[in-house]
Amino acid sequence: MGAIGLSGFRPELADDPSRYLKETSAGEERFDVLVKGARCAGCIAKIERGVKAVPGVREGRLNLSTGKLVVTGKSLKPETILRYIRDLGYDAQPFDAGEMLMLQIHYVNAATQDTPFKGRGGANLHRSHDGDTMELGTLFATQQNIRICRSNPTPTYGGGCSMPQGTHTVAAANGHFHSRGRRFSIYAWDGVSTSRPPDSARFYQSEAWAEPDMATGLDVQLPQGGGIYWTCEYQWTEPADGCEALQAADPQHSTDCCYTFGPKVETSEHCNVFLYYWPKTADVTCF
Repeated sequence: MGAIGLSGFRPELADDPSRYLKETSAGEERFDVLVKGARCAGCIAKIERGVKAVPGVREGRLNLSTGKLVVTGKSLKPETILRYIRDLGYDAQPFDAGEMLMLQIHYVNAATQDTPFKGRGGANLHRSHDGDTMELGTLFATQQNIRICRSNPTPTYGGGCSMPQGTHTVAAANGHFHSRGRRFSIYAWDGVSTSRPPDSARFYQSEAWAEPDMATGLDVQLPQGGGIYWTCEYQWTEPADGCEALQAADPQHSTDCCYTFGPKVETSEHCNVFLYYWPKTADVTCF
């Protein structure tokens, strides 16, 4: 499992850091800050001494292992505190321990894909402007009857996946296939039709296999009693090392040099949907 790091904070999203102020039981104000880059005792001492010099601050305590700085005092000015820490050379962002986060990391082991960090994962976390947090429901859908063969080089696979009863709104979506994939599409679906929905119902499309797009900030309301419909379009390619490995992995033992469902990028294919919705009623899986 790779390490999850915090990076890429955009200060412009925290337009009013004073909203992170909390009142303590002693009648003071408390401001929590996530500090990145402080990796030594000297760094901690420098930050704590510096923050204490900011008007209104009584105390600043920085935890080396978590990077969390707790500032207490009266009439605190969060913008001044953040600016002071950043001027010292550290990344600083307001922190609320009650925030709920969505994180997805997918590792691919492929000789055809460069992995410069050897499995290390990184996450960019941005706080929304909404005042309330909400747990997202997840949907995972996969098509496993994939056959991309020399005699049928441009097939399309997909299917429908129904949601639980109720009204559901899609917040984020991602589609994943391997290197024969050419286009991945996800549509709002009525739950009844057996054919692909019209283009007007499509809310996600990606043509990238190595780094597929994660669409965030969606606000797609799915039809009552419906769900999503997804398609994966493929293009057969000649295997670099011949067809022997493909044929060995083919459950039908065909000699048609077919890529079938499986984990290896070089010899098999995927057609997977990762989707997040609200309000959560269940975690949905469709196989």
